[in-house]
Amino acid sequence: MLEFKQVSKSFRDGNQMIQAVKPTDLKIIQGELIAIVGPSGSGKSTFLTMAGALQRPTSGIFTSITKIYQYYLKNSYLK
Repeated sequence: MLEFKQVSKSFRDGNQMIQAVKPTDLKIIQGELIAIVGPSGSGKSTFLTMAGALQRPTSGIFTSITKIYQYYLKNSYLK
């Protein structure tokens, strides 16, 4: 099972914050087939690197089979 609860990812580019993945809820159960589609720059690769635990989300709760990862906003400029 893979579950995202309000998972998001933001990056800083100079003085600007770029929200690569908006707060997202998603639950995928074992054996389920899904497709991640969208235009270039919509956050597909960022989403997949978080789903594979290769990159930490900025905020939210990410559950993968038996592990639970929790990330909270630490900086007020991300709120």
